[in-house]
Amino acid sequence: MAAIPATISLNWISNFAGPHRVCYRIVGQPTYTCTVPTPGIPTHPNCPGGGGACGYIINIMVDQETCDTINYEGYVQPTCEDEASLANRTPFNVAFVPSPACLRWEARCATGGVDEILIIGGGSGYTPGSNPTVTIIGDGVGAAATATVDGTGSVVSIVVDIPGGGYTTPPTILIAGPGGPGVTATASATLIPCPGFTLPNCDGTGPETTFPIAVGDLAAICGTTEPGGLPDEYVVVGSGNCLCDCINIDIENNGVQGDLNVTYIDCVLQAKVELTIPAASSLDAVCIVNGSLTYEELLDASINIINNGTCDGDGI
Repeated sequence: MAAIPATISLNWISNFAGPHRVCYRIVGQPTYTCTVPTPGIPTHPNCPGGGGACGYIINIMVDQETCDTINYEGYVQPTCEDEASLANRTPFNVAFVPSPACLRWEARCATGGVDEILIIGGGSGYTPGSNPTVTIIGDGVGAAATATVDGTGSVVSIVVDIPGGGYTTPPTILIAGPGGPGVTATASATLIPCPGFTLPNCDGTGPETTFPIAVGDLAAICGTTEPGGLPDEYVVVGSGNCLCDCINIDIENNGVQGDLNVTYIDCVLQAKVELTIPAASSLDAVCIVNGSLTYEELLDASINIINNGTCDGDGI
């Protein structure tokens, strides 16, 4: 779990002089955590009363693992009231929003034009120098190509003249037959990948650029809002939260013998990972939730962790 310190600052007008009880809990939890008399910790704040201002800072630990907003509730009450009494309670509610509050978006490369047509079999019996008709059948439109026959009567090349667009899967390629004795040529098509794009990182570390993505594949993006301005070939859908507070580390087993069993939450996979690192081996450049790593050293296994800095865990 990636627990980090945070604070809730309370300010109120006190009508009663003396110590006040501050009680708080995460919404939905069964019990409150309350301040106690000196010298206990956390200690009751002392208020001036008479309409004077009073304040208190609640120290909390918040799990950043899922970037979910965490809602707290509680109340302030003069300690002259019995703790079980509802009298003179001043309630409060506060929402802790992790920073960065990253939402995970999937930019899927939905469509593309025809990139290449690859000859599977050149066939035979075609008229040398001719250009048999190439028919492109698929769910997109507009693609056109020209086939060329060499001196032996076989199709040796198919050039894409117009790539078209809107194809979600490679189209079927049909080549006209030789018109007499012979074998019809066969071919297959590939699609143009969607272009890469650049967006700012959710954590404010600077822009992030994707590589071109094949039709049907996706890039996972972290952002506070749905990313805009992507090329038309992409379809963007929300897919939950990104992991926050991620670090990039190397995990080394420096032992002469024995295995190192490690468990951590992978920020890119967004999943718990359990694996074994043999002696004199390492796991390099893995992006994990800070604080999620646990391990077991067997025989002479010895762990060494190298912190390479933060990582954004967006799954790209």
